[in-house]
Parts: sequence; structure tokens; C-alpha cells
Amino acid sequence: MARLQHARVAMLVKKMFYGALLAAVLYGVILFAAMRDAAGREPPAAARGRARVSAIPQASARGRARAASISTAYDVCVVGAGLSGAVIAQQYASTLNKTVLVVEKRDHIGGNCYDYTDEETGIRVNRYGAHLFHTKHARVWRYVQAFATWVPYEHEVQALVDGKYVPVPVNIDSVNILFGLNISGPAQMRAWLHAEQRHLPAPPRNSEEVSLSRVGPRLYEKLFKPYTIKQWAKTPAQLGPEVMARIPVRTSHDARYFSDRWQALPAHGYTAFFENLLGDPRITVETGTDFFAVRGALRCGRTYFTGPVDAYFAHLGWPRLEYRSLTFAREVHAVPLYQPISVVNHPSPAVPYTRVVEYKHFLGQRSNKTVIFKEFSQDGGEPYYPVPSPANQALFAKYKAMADSHTNVSFVGRLANYKYFNMDESILNALELFDRDTGAGAGERAPRTSSDLVIAHCTEDLSWIPAWIAALHLSRVYVYTKCGAQVPRGSAVVRVTPLANKGREGQSWLHHLLRTDIVFADQSVFVQGSPEVTLAAVRRRLGSRGHRFIDFGTQSPSTYAFPGCVTSHSAIEGELRARYQEWKPPASNASFESIHCTLRGEFSVSRAAIQGFLRRHTRPRLERLKQETEAGNAPAITYVLERLWGVLFSSE
Repeated sequence: MARLQHARVAMLVKKMFYGALLAAVLYGVILFAAMRDAAGREPPAAARGRARVSAIPQASARGRARAASISTAYDVCVVGAGLSGAVIAQQYASTLNKTVLVVEKRDHIGGNCYDYTDEETGIRVNRYGAHLFHTKHARVWRYVQAFATWVPYEHEVQALVDGKYVPVPVNIDSVNILFGLNISGPAQMRAWLHAEQRHLPAPPRNSEEVSLSRVGPRLYEKLFKPYTIKQWAKTPAQLGPEVMARIPVRTSHDARYFSDRWQALPAHGYTAFFENLLGDPRITVETGTDFFAVRGALRCGRTYFTGPVDAYFAHLGWPRLEYRSLTFAREVHAVPLYQPISVVNHPSPAVPYTRVVEYKHFLGQRSNKTVIFKEFSQDGGEPYYPVPSPANQALFAKYKAMADSHTNVSFVGRLANYKYFNMDESILNALELFDRDTGAGAGERAPRTSSDLVIAHCTEDLSWIPAWIAALHLSRVYVYTKCGAQVPRGSAVVRVTPLANKGREGQSWLHHLLRTDIVFADQSVFVQGSPEVTLAAVRRRLGSRGHRFIDFGTQSPSTYAFPGCVTSHSAIEGELRARYQEWKPPASNASFESIHCTLRGEFSVSRAAIQGFLRRHTRPRLERLKQETEAGNAPAITYVLERLWGVLFSSE
């Protein structure tokens, strides 16, 4: 009996020892992960800036914050912060008021669209290859307008073949340059193509047959076949017909790579576009977080997975789907431009890379140097392109059947659907999936009206902001602070801009209205750092739709009519009269005495009214007005502005 008790005690001691050892190991792993997270991942050489160093207490705090985010219950969890995931998150948060957690394994948002400013040259570049936005879908074009200012840009590509730069897709000029011809119009081009083409007895079964049936063997051997082999590590005969079917052949001189109605680039880059997409306060984003490492701790009402579908079901032990990846070699050259156009393809088997991208061409960027990226296609690495071979399609059908059986998980995006999507197709796919999953049907949902808050701040207590964010469902809060006080952000939607202490709130409002790096919300609410208008009054007034301009300083439009609004500053009456004549709409016959003042300088204005304001008064004139407000401590023009905002925003 004593021996039995002794054995039990020994076994208990052994269990306690190994338990303590395991706990120590786990603690070390967690501490190491937290330290690595705080220090941040070093970006590649192309993006490397100052080293980020964090102390251990900061690492622990970040680890605790992440653990808290992961363990919180969310209405929706989204895996991946690329286009598909960001659109799904934005839709749930902004239109249904749902809480959303976005988990992203990379150290940044934006997926493969992510861009940054190259430190050495000052040129904005994409980390994962050039991305050009284009669409024929009106719904997509309307959707993206809310999150970026878009600059029209029609992309062109050339290929370097036999030492000559030729347009891609193939057009009249391509054929003339390559074969020394003098084709002059569509009829001659069609005749030339007809003579070159292989006329097949049945629909093309693969990409080789598509190419031969469209351009014939000569162009196929010079342009299509060698480039395809480098890009896919397969001959066109081994790939499905859809690969080559995407490439147009033109019978004109049109050198544009795309023919869609809307083609543009975001004026301030794709990363800023994604920051706006994910800027809703109901969205929590955790980068540097592997979904599969934390999925057991997640508490999600519904999950959207945007990664490779075979990775989600890796536990089944099925064969993996085939993807092609890319690597990039960065080069800086001390020349104005390296090549004649932004993207040059290199079909030749003698050149190891597939194309060269020179980002300086995009939107006329300026630098005394240029930076290029050579792209190399490979099998290993981050999955970029699904390989559409018959074997892969058959395997994907098995994965899709398994995905369809998961009723509380939706698979969205190119990797999850094992299908190449253009950017606009990714957005449309996500919008339509959101419609289906939320019962909106195939039609477009009417979006909730978006509202921004603009604050002129000195030293006032801003602890009231979170209540306004929640009550008004604010998209963004812009704080223009002038007295050097620290402004606690407290929320991802709060944007703080320090300004010189000049010009009262009118100068702050003009600074905001003249910004070109933001997209104005449906309604922009302007208040002082300690608002005189109450939150309840703002909610009530914003609830009545269709107003271009709402003065919060009065409950009735006739309360502040002239001359009563100048009693405390009678010296500015002459300036008021002069500015009224200058700023009123040309067709207005309203007398000076009949108009209304905005005494408090607190108001709401619609996006349409802001756009009309900028058109009617023009940016140069408004810039001069802003400079007037900055002359001296409190020039008379600042008091005039406070009273005539309603006139400035009057309809054209």
C-alpha cells in the first residue's frame, strides 16, 4: 500500500514538472511572438525605411490588445484585407451597422493592391505589381467614388520583340512594325488577320487553339507562345482557352490595353483607398495575424474567407491547387525615364523576366531618378494566379463542393473561387455576394447616407466625439487643431491636422473644403471644438433629407436676418455688403437685407453643395480668400465668413 502511495506521489510530481515545463515553453513562444509583432516585419529592400524598434512593455501591450480584439465577439469576421474582404467589411459595417473583424496575415492592408512611396526616389509604387483600375460596371464605378479621388488614366502596354517596341494588344501598328507592312485601316487589318488565322473545325479546346484561330502562327510564335511559357511554365496547349480569350485583338490603331468605359487611378494611391474602405469605427483590423493560428479563439456570427480555398481545407489531405507566383527585382536608374511606357512585356525566352514596370509613368510622377521592377514568374511563393488547367479545374470542383456545404462560411475572391478576377470584378463579386447573403437580392442596395464631422479645435475637451461617432454613424472625423494641444484620436476614423493659429474657424473650414486628398461624405457637419449646437439637434436636422445647407445656429431660416446679425460687429457691415455682392449667385435678385446669417459658423453641407461651391467660386479664388483669413490675428473677413457661409453655398 505504501509503495502504491509512493508511486502515485511520484507520478503527480512528474505531471506537475512537465506541466510547468510546458507552461514555460508556451510563455516563451507567446512572448517571442509579441516581441516580433511589436518590432514589426522589416519591409523588402524596395520599401525599407527607418527601422522600427519597440520596447518589451510596448510589445506586451500590443499582444494584449490583439488578444482582446481576437477574443471579442463580432457579427462578421473577414479573413483577408484585400479588395474582396475590404468591400465585404465596409458593406456590413456601413449599411447594416454590424461589427466586423478583419484578420490579415500580411503586415498591411490592401492585398496585392498595396502601394507605398519608394524612399530613394519618392515615386509611389506597388509592392506586388502594377494595378490598373478599369470597369464597365456602373455600380462598381459609383461605389469606388466614395473612397478615393480618381484620376482618368488609360493604360497602354508594349512588348519588346526583335528589338522593336510594339503595342499590346495586337493592333494595326503592331502588325506594321513587326512585319514591315503598311496596313492603313480596319478593312485591311481584317483581311490580313483572315489570311493568317487557322480556321478550326470546332471551338478552341485550349489557349494555343484560341491564339492560332485569332492571330495565326506568326504572331503566336513571336508574342503569345513564348510569353505564356514564361508566365505559366506551361505551353498554351496545356492551358484552358480562357487564358488567351481574355486578350483582345484589334483591327484599329487603338493602343489602349483596356476598352472599358471607366479607367482611372486613385489620386493618392491604393493604400489610402483601402484606409477609407476600412475606416468605419465598427471595423477592427488585425494585420500580421494568421487566421489559422487564431481561428479557435474567434467568436464570429459569420465568416468570409478570401484566401486559397485549398488552404482552408488543408486538413482533408487533398492535393493542393496550382498557383503561379511572382518575384520582383528593383532597380534605380539615374535617368529621367528607363523605357517609353509604364509596362513593357518581354516575350523572348532569352530574357528571364516577363515584364518591366516603371511607375514614374503613372500620373506623371516627378523625380530626378526612376525606379523599375522586373517581374519573374515562378511556382513557389505567394499565390497570385490560379492555373486554369483541366486537372486543376477538376480538383477545384471537389473543393467547391466542400465549400458550398459550409453554411456559415462564405468563400469570396479570386483565391477562394480559384478564378482570376480583375479589380472591378472582385468588387462586384463581393457586392453581389453581400446582396445574396443579406437578402438584398440581385439589385443594388440603397446605401446609408454617409456623414463626416469637421471640428475647429484650440484647447477644448473633445471627449464628446465618441458619442457623436456612434449617434451619427460618422464615416470620418477631421480635427483641425490650432493651439498646440494634444488631441487623443481614440478611434480609427479620427484624423487630426495641426494648423497655424490664424483665421478663426473660417480658415479651418476653407482648409478642409480645399483639400484634394479626401472624398467628401454625403453630408459634412462643421462645428467648433466645444459645439454650441447639441447632438440631438444635429440628429434631428440631418434626419430631414434633401438639404444642401443646414444652419445649426437657428431653428428657423428667418431668425438671423440683416441687419440684426451685425449688431455686435457693426464695423464689418460694409465688408459684409461688398462680399455679399461678390459671393451671391449671379442670377440671385435677393437684397442684402433679406438674406440670412450663420452667426455660429456651425452648419451641415451636402457633397453636391460643396462641389457647386468649388465650381462657382473656383479654387484659385478660394485659396486667395483663405490667405486673407490668415493675415493678422482676427481680420474682418473671418467675421464675414461666419455670417455668409449660406451665401457661399447657395445654388448656382
